[in-house]
Amino acid sequence: MTELSFESFDGGGPEFNVIIYDGSIVSYERHVQYYKEDHEQMTGAGYNVVFSFKGLAQGETEMMIEERSPIADNLDHKYKVKVDENLHVEFEIISVEEISY
Repeated sequence: MTELSFESFDGGGPEFNVIIYDGSIVSYERHVQYYKEDHEQMTGAGYNVVFSFKGLAQGETEMMIEERSPIADNLDHKYKVKVDENLHVEFEIISVEEISY
């Protein structure tokens, strides 16, 4: 599996939403890895949001990861996703755009 990782923290850190334009090509799972095992939530504990991607069929699609926070930057991370004949997943970053409300 191929992974992408983003930093966040409890108490207002960014949340992430994955949008895959063709879900028949690639799927993903999300998990959180805290920096310290003895973290206490809501005290600003830092962690990584890790997305693990699995190729389902050979092809290409685009994907966007929305990064949203009430106290940090709001960003759209846009990628081109390629899955080869062995179902290996590769990413090419297209852009990172700041979103303002």
